Amino acid sequence: VAFLMLYVDVSIHDMPPMVTWQEVMLFIWVCTMVLDEGRQIARTNFHEWVQDGWNQMDFVMIVFYMTSVGFRFSDVIVSKQFMGLGGIIFFLRLLNACSINEDLGPLLIMIRKMVIDIILFLFILFVAMIGFGVAYQAIVYPHGKEDWADSIQTMITWPYFQIYGELFLEDLTAAEDGRTVSSLSPLLLALYMIISNVLLLNLLIAMLSDTYSKVKENSMELWRSQRYESIVEAERSPILPPPLIIFSIIHDIGRSVMHMEDQPVVGNSTADNKLSRFVQMKREDFLREKAEKVRTSTNGLLGDSIGKIERVLNLLLEDRQIQAQNIEKLTKEIAQLKPQ
Repeated sequence: VAFLMLYVDVSIHDMPPMVTWQEVMLFIWVCTMVLDEGRQIARTNFHEWVQDGWNQMDFVMIVFYMTSVGFRFSDVIVSKQFMGLGGIIFFLRLLNACSINEDLGPLLIMIRKMVIDIILFLFILFVAMIGFGVAYQAIVYPHGKEDWADSIQTMITWPYFQIYGELFLEDLTAAEDGRTVSSLSPLLLALYMIISNVLLLNLLIAMLSDTYSKVKENSMELWRSQRYESIVEAERSPILPPPLIIFSIIHDIGRSVMHMEDQPVVGNSTADNKLSRFVQMKREDFLREKAEKVRTSTNGLLGDSIGKIERVLNLLLEDRQIQAQNIEKLTKEIAQLKPQ
């Protein structure tokens, strides 16, 4: 929180010609975060580190900030732009702390899965947008535009903003500035609105609903796995957070240089053994619960089947008794008729 307050203070205020103490403090803080990322890479390996989505966010936000620092004295506007983009990721990074919460953790897993669906949807939407954008450009501007950049902007902005209700009817129906009025323009607009706002939008809703249903079934198992990874990462991290982590790193480097102990630079084997035993115990509990559920389900099915068979047998037995009574009654009636 303190880091974000400092970041916001530097971002929203003007940058004077001379570097302020807030900027120096923020730069040192980010540098210690870079050292912490390097420690994580050394602890595991780069391939494993880069597969973590949170580490990817760390890399992007550090790149944005360092780019902002690079433009600090040459172009303040560009520097502020990169700092603003980095601030978005810095704030989103707070969600990592919420991932261990039992209520928020499964929701974050669902959001992560849904982002993949949205990316696939945006690809389909982009193809449709470009197709109708080219059609708009060819029909409304049959002689073309002198500026290619303006043409490309029209092909992208018109279909995109039409999704949100900005239909550009004045541009489609007014013969001005080189535009040509055509009866195809309204028909094309109607067809595009049906495809984008009805078909594709419902497709997105269906994709998100399907993902929600799939993740909901295994959300607790996925959350427990994610929580375990967070616990392991916290256990292997130094006690002091950035920017004070520099002291822990210096201390660990000094220990390795002096060969004061043989254990790894960060973390300890005792804690790792405890975590291993904890994971083994939780795995056995999970497998035991699954086996109990299967056994209970099997017993329930067998019990239902046996109950149905017993009811059928009882009905057959009652039917046989009724038949026997009818036969006995018929025999008595026949016996009474014989003397006559």
